[in-house]
Amino acid sequence: MRFNRILRQGCSALLLCLASTTGAYAEPETTPMANPDGTLAATLGIERTIHSQRLDQEQSYSVFLPKHYDPAKAYPVLYLFDGQEHYLKTLGVIEGLTDGIWPSMPDLILVGLDNRDRMRNYTPTHTLLLPNGEKGAPAYARTGGGTAFLDFIDKELKPRIQKDYSTSDLSILAGHSFGGLMTLEAYREKRDFNAFVAIDPSLWFDYPDYYRQLEADLAPGDNADTKRGALFIAASDNPFTPGLGMSSLHRDLIQALGESLSAGDADRVLSTFYPATDHSSVVLPALEQSLAWLFSGYRIGLTANGPNSPEVIDGYRVLSHRLGAEIKPERADLQFQWAYLSQRLPASDQTPLFKELLEQYYPDQPIEPRGKMAH
Repeated sequence: MRFNRILRQGCSALLLCLASTTGAYAEPETTPMANPDGTLAATLGIERTIHSQRLDQEQSYSVFLPKHYDPAKAYPVLYLFDGQEHYLKTLGVIEGLTDGIWPSMPDLILVGLDNRDRMRNYTPTHTLLLPNGEKGAPAYARTGGGTAFLDFIDKELKPRIQKDYSTSDLSILAGHSFGGLMTLEAYREKRDFNAFVAIDPSLWFDYPDYYRQLEADLAPGDNADTKRGALFIAASDNPFTPGLGMSSLHRDLIQALGESLSAGDADRVLSTFYPATDHSSVVLPALEQSLAWLFSGYRIGLTANGPNSPEVIDGYRVLSHRLGAEIKPERADLQFQWAYLSQRLPASDQTPLFKELLEQYYPDQPIEPRGKMAH
C-alpha cells in the first residue's frame, strides 16, 4: 500500500532523528521493515484497513503506540488527516514533547489516516469553481464528500480504535491544507473532539460562500459554551492562492478568521502566523507549537528547590478546562521525579512537595518515590 511504501522510504531519516532520544515511540506488533542496506529498521506503526459503509470503500490507516504501551492505562488519541504525508513529522514532535524526565504532554496514540480521494473526502461543500470564478480541474466534480468522511471517523474509525486499544476520552483532530479545512469543518459541526489543529487550512476553497458560512457559524464568543473543543489555527507566509496566482487571499482569510475566533475565546483558541514559511514548511513548527499549547501546564515547572505544588495544581486545572477533560500528571512520573530530585538536591527535602501532588491526584495509592538515578 502507498502508506507502507512511504513509511519504508522515510524510516531511515526518522531513525537518525530518534537515535539520540530514549525512543518513547515504537510499535511491537508490526513486521520489521528493511532499510536500503538490508538491515532491519525499527517498527513505526501498524497499518490497518477498515471497510467503510459510509464511504463505500476500504480505508487504510496506521496506528502508532507509545513504546511502553500498557493496556491497563488509557491514552489520548490524535487523529491525523493525510497521515501518509505527515505522520513522520508528527511522530517526531510527539517524541520530543513526551521524552525525558519532565514531559510536556502525555503519551498518546497516533492514528494516521491515508487518503484515496482528497477532492472528495477533504472538501466540505461542492463547487466547480476556483476563487476567480473560473472552472476548476475535473476533480472538482467530486467535491463535497467531507461530511461523509467525518461521519466515517466518528461512527466507524473511532469505535474501532476504542475497541482495539486502551483509549481515554480525550481526542484531537489535526490536519493541514485540505485536511486543515476539514478540521475547521469538524470544529464548526461540533464534532466529538476535545481539540482541533488546523494548519494553513485551504479557506480559498469555495470562496466566498463557504468562508461566509464559517464566519456566520463561528461568531466570536460562540466557543465559550464549551460545546466546541480548543482550536489552534496556523497561517503560513504564503503569497499564493489557487486560481488567483500571486495573491495573499489564502493567508489573509486564515489570519482574519483566527484573529476573530481568538478574540472571542482567547483561553481556548490560539491563532498563530508563521513568517518566512510556506504552505509546506509551516507544518512542522505548527505541529510542535499546537501540541505544546494544547498541553500547556502539563510539564511540571521547576524552581531552584523543586516544583511548586500550588502552581502545578493550578496549571493542571487550567489545562483540564482548555481540553474539557480531566488531565493529571502520571503517578509514575511524579514518583520518578521525586527520586530524581532527592538525589540531585539532597539538601532540599522534596517530600512535602511531591506528597502534596500525589495526595492530590492519587489519594488512594501509596505515597512514595520510585526509581534510582545513576550519578
